[in-house]
Amino acid sequence: KQWYQRRVRGAAQMMVPAKRGLIVNVSSAGALFSFFTAPYGVGKAAVDKMAEMCGKELGKHGVTIVALMNDKNLHAKNGKTMMTTDLGYEFGFKDVDGRDHPSMRSVRGLVSYVAPWLAGWIPGFIRIPWSWLVVKFHHYY
Repeated sequence: KQWYQRRVRGAAQMMVPAKRGLIVNVSSAGALFSFFTAPYGVGKAAVDKMAEMCGKELGKHGVTIVALMNDKNLHAKNGKTMMTTDLGYEFGFKDVDGRDHPSMRSVRGLVSYVAPWLAGWIPGFIRIPWSWLVVKFHHYY
């Protein structure tokens, strides 16, 4: 924990004077849903909250935190918690073997777990709004 905080602080101290930079954090659905262990979920929720708060502070200085893509709209993602599967869908990234990973927001992906025969009939662009998941599962909002 302290090691990571020192690295982020050191990186931010170099980026702020340059008025640009990117700090990437890795979150997980474990921040929203109860799986693995309590410490895992708490840690991931802390990563999300740190990104949000640091994004507000560092964004004023041109530093982006928790944006995973180097894209022209990169700074618009500043301070947000994002799912890697959603970013893959947004930017057209595939796994090394060419597969798409279903997002937990994808209705098709969710249906494929219980009724694979039906999933093929559901368009891939239909997604559960992020705000619905946050309201349902995030306990600090």
